[in-house]
Amino acid sequence: MKDIFEDRQSNRVFIKKEIPKQYLLEIINAASKAPSPKNRQPWRFYILRDDDKSDFTELFRINRSRKPTLSQRKLNEFNSEESTYKIMKDADTLILVFNIFPSEKIFKSKDSLFDITNIQSIGASIENMLLKATELDIGSLWICDIFSCYDLINEKYFKEGQLIAAVALGYTSDIKLQKNRKSLYETILNIQEL
Repeated sequence: MKDIFEDRQSNRVFIKKEIPKQYLLEIINAASKAPSPKNRQPWRFYILRDDDKSDFTELFRINRSRKPTLSQRKLNEFNSEESTYKIMKDADTLILVFNIFPSEKIFKSKDSLFDITNIQSIGASIENMLLKATELDIGSLWICDIFSCYDLINEKYFKEGQLIAAVALGYTSDIKLQKNRKSLYETILNIQEL
């Protein structure tokens, strides 16, 4: 297990090689094993491959070409959407991740605690996906740059839910990237007390 944690990285370059369907099912199965509040299992996944993935990336490209709103400019503050578009285009598979229980749709009003706990568990399910992909020697990237197309994606792919993220999957070259991680001492707020 230690090797999987050490080997997992955010891949941004994919090679042309198809992921077997069985591997995709194993990755989604790993995601479904994440803990969730009251066992709600709020995650739902939409798998995009081949023409479906091409349609999605074209939707993303067209929407980006329109004049962005202020919030969209903020989301794209480092112009990362351009590279994200290329990554999604080159990946073998994209998985859209949705929350099936957004409080505004369930309760007809906002309940932040309910939403936070669901989103935390969806984050855990995404991490399970990334770790399983690493175990299968498949590269992955957790993507949030899709939020500039939030309404379009929700409407087209799962209007009952709430878009949380996308995950790009694909085979990569053997090049391992240098990970720039903060030290343990930088991440623990009360290190002096230990």
